[in-house]
Amino acid sequence: MKRILIAGMLLVSLTGCGAFKNPREGSIVPISSSNYHLINGKYTARTDTSTSSNDFNLWSCLSRQPMEKTLLLKDLSIDLKMMNKKRLKATLFSGGIEIEQRIFKGKLRKGYFRLSDKTNLTGIPPIYWAVFSEKTRIGKSAKGTLILENVSSRGGMFLFFAASSPDHYLTIDFNPIKE
Repeated sequence: MKRILIAGMLLVSLTGCGAFKNPREGSIVPISSSNYHLINGKYTARTDTSTSSNDFNLWSCLSRQPMEKTLLLKDLSIDLKMMNKKRLKATLFSGGIEIEQRIFKGKLRKGYFRLSDKTNLTGIPPIYWAVFSEKTRIGKSAKGTLILENVSSRGGMFLFFAASSPDHYLTIDFNPIKE
């Protein structure tokens, strides 16, 4: 029974773990410990600037919170500042007024700043359990835009039957705001 439990846990941990796709050669400016300040700047917070849009929002992707909080706000922008190699300070503005400020933990990895992963395990192993994993990283494109990449996956197990859904990939560019 112990071997079956370990095999089941290993199977679920390997299924749907989510991995980032490799960027095209020359499409990004690799971020490293010597140039991590390249992420600093003010960026548009939405891919679509209309307030009624359900388009992607940079703040909700970074904070991993629902978009409803910022959906009706106008003229959204986000100021990003790398504090050091492991901390990113993000400030949300609406019409020039500061709304919220957060510090995100992460690390420089493979040319990106990768935020700490979010993983949730629910249920009672080995009877029933579900795993949700989300990974986010940001970088700079060769065109000067901010690249946000997100991959999420779900998997689970009921008794000895394991299943997972296909990974969900998201790559979005956010334009810098020139002052």
